[in-house]
Amino acid sequence: MIVLAFFLSFAAWTALAFAMNRHRRDMGWARATSAQRTVLRTAGGCLLVASLWVCAGHWGWSVGTVAWFGVMTMSALALVLALAFRPRSRRAS
Repeated sequence: MIVLAFFLSFAAWTALAFAMNRHRRDMGWARATSAQRTVLRTAGGCLLVASLWVCAGHWGWSVGTVAWFGVMTMSALALVLALAFRPRSRRAS
């Protein structure tokens, strides 16, 4: 269950990151339209809620909420490291 919560949280942070034009530009993608940003933000929020639901369903609300914060922290760190690891030669564009 912790792996499912991690991947849901990672997908949420990824959607929220790519709702920002700065991260899209770093990846070499086109600017997002307002409809795309709205969809990505909504999907990110729903995925975070789903991750909380998985943690709370597995551990109960008291421990699950604390575990969810840990899962969110680890998945956000993984995304930040993945975005920062991109080679500089491809970022120049």
